[in-house]
Amino acid sequence: MIASLLLATMLAQTDVRDLFEKMRSERIEERDDASRALLDLDAPPVAEIEKAAASERDAEVRGRLKGALEEIGRRERVAAVRPRTRPLTLEFHNEPFDEAVRKSLGPFGLTSVEWSEEVGRRRVTLHLKGATFWQAVEALGRAASAYGSRGASRWHFQDRAPAMDSVGGFDVSEALIFAEQNGREKHGDGPWKNDIVVQVLLPPGFSPSSAQVEDGLLLDDQGHAIEADRTPGGTTNRVPGGVGKIRAMEFAVLPENLKAARSLQVKGTLLLRYPHDLERHEFALQGLKTPLSVKFQGSSLTIASIQIDPDRQCQLNFVGRAESARLLVFSTLEDERGKWLSDLDHTNLESGSSVSGNCSASIPPGAAPARFVLNRILGEDEVRIPFHLKNVPPPPHPPKG
Repeated sequence: MIASLLLATMLAQTDVRDLFEKMRSERIEERDDASRALLDLDAPPVAEIEKAAASERDAEVRGRLKGALEEIGRRERVAAVRPRTRPLTLEFHNEPFDEAVRKSLGPFGLTSVEWSEEVGRRRVTLHLKGATFWQAVEALGRAASAYGSRGASRWHFQDRAPAMDSVGGFDVSEALIFAEQNGREKHGDGPWKNDIVVQVLLPPGFSPSSAQVEDGLLLDDQGHAIEADRTPGGTTNRVPGGVGKIRAMEFAVLPENLKAARSLQVKGTLLLRYPHDLERHEFALQGLKTPLSVKFQGSSLTIASIQIDPDRQCQLNFVGRAESARLLVFSTLEDERGKWLSDLDHTNLESGSSVSGNCSASIPPGAAPARFVLNRILGEDEVRIPFHLKNVPPPPHPPKG
């Protein structure tokens, strides 16, 4: 075993040195390919790159190596909210259900899973080739004749289809988009309206700074637009080891506008914004004195108080000011090893505005929070996902009278 590990390390080092050498090629295409290949390695050898950059005499090669180090650092920082996952290929036969869950969903970080007693007694045969997280979830459910519940961050496999009003979903690798009914609401003296919500589920650990639906349309089964009020979405609700959930858009519709519809369609483009880079400000919780003011360029955030109550709820009170620059920041709790435990707040302020507020977050059982972290978002990368949901069940007609 030790000999094989040493051989693998030597081969990896040889490959990396080959890439360093190709960066000296007379052909710029080969130099560019080598730079990209260095970043595409599963585990870029930072120490090896640092050593090469320090001793390199060629200015261009040295610049490429330093640029690679900067990009590796950036990717490591944003992996806190957008983990780098790879498609899964595996095959197993007649495995107990709990082992099947561990092998097929564990590589994606899903550990918050539960199942009914009946499902737990089943054995599973599964073949996955280049599967995304949601494809793995779907394939496991089919192989075990089990149904997954989308209602909460903890994924639940059960023996029969859940009684929920939602459509199958639209899987686009990173996101699973679906629509569901959300009851009826009345605002003030206005009429009662049916709520139809576009929900987005994300793999474990994924947390865009914002999510919304652009050009959202609610249609009947014939493709005719239905008049509806639209409310944009918000931020991710994520828990350790569980899926993230975002309410991306809400349609509020008068019941009479739905009478002729046998089914509904929802079209639009999901816009996810992820941090391009993060500027971390860490504070040890033990002995932390408040108020605590953190200055950013053109903005500031003051923590008025932060405390953990006997029910293991972390309570945060804060004041944010964006004097001359936008303030985009989110706060988290970590343990001593730097493992993420909970999100506390997302603050998004345009220049010239301010906000004061309070929020709370549950601390996972058995976890020991040690650090409070403010993450300032430096630029955003946009992911646009066109979608078209069909055969969405319409809300039931309200009783007469």
